[in-house]
Amino acid sequence: MNYKIIITTAALILTACGKNSGFGTAENSSGSSNGALSNPEVPSNTPPAADPWQNIELNGYSNGSNSKGSLLIRVDKKSQSLVLILPVSISLFGLNSLEIAKFPGLKIGSATMPDGSKAFAITVPLKYIVKKGAFGKGDRLPNGDPLPFLPSGEGAGFSFDIPIGGEKNIFHLYLADNAVAVFIETPQADKYIIFDALFDINNKEKTRQIGAFGVIRAKFGYSSGAYLAAQIPDQTASIIANLIQW
Repeated sequence: MNYKIIITTAALILTACGKNSGFGTAENSSGSSNGALSNPEVPSNTPPAADPWQNIELNGYSNGSNSKGSLLIRVDKKSQSLVLILPVSISLFGLNSLEIAKFPGLKIGSATMPDGSKAFAITVPLKYIVKKGAFGKGDRLPNGDPLPFLPSGEGAGFSFDIPIGGEKNIFHLYLADNAVAVFIETPQADKYIIFDALFDINNKEKTRQIGAFGVIRAKFGYSSGAYLAAQIPDQTASIIANLIQW
């Protein structure tokens, strides 16, 4: 049986202004120095240039189940990546961090959160999202259902195996224009996940939906799994595309 599951999952450029101060010599109209020191330059009161990412808010918090209020989507400005966080134990998948050689910067496994804690996460460079990475065909879950919270007909996906004990959990990553989704097959949980359950991921003020998270039951001979998706608003994605260090 071909296990496929679609893991249906911004970046930073700091700018700063310098300040110059010092003494110079005043010159007369003939171009020669008059021998007198000029007054020191008055320090500029112009504030440093603002971080161009400060108005881009993509943190997303779970709105349901036991993970309610948990941070599930965030931007790692240093690596210019979107981080999709699964609220599961890191030990469940038995790996620290796995980097996909074919897609530099794409990582799965243990990730450090802003508060110093560790979480199981999928780190996807924003350049693969806002420019739509060519990861192959596929815009549906392995069981044939459309990808929740992902633009239909635009997905491109791939999958790979990560062993968990004697089992193999297949990871699927799907990309669409300004959107990403991840799906992790969990065959060992088939008998426990008896129905689909998806919850919104909202911004902190709960005024905008950023993504969706939940579980998908086993269906049509395909395994159950955990699903997480995120979308970047078109206007925000355009700004990000101009800021990313390609």
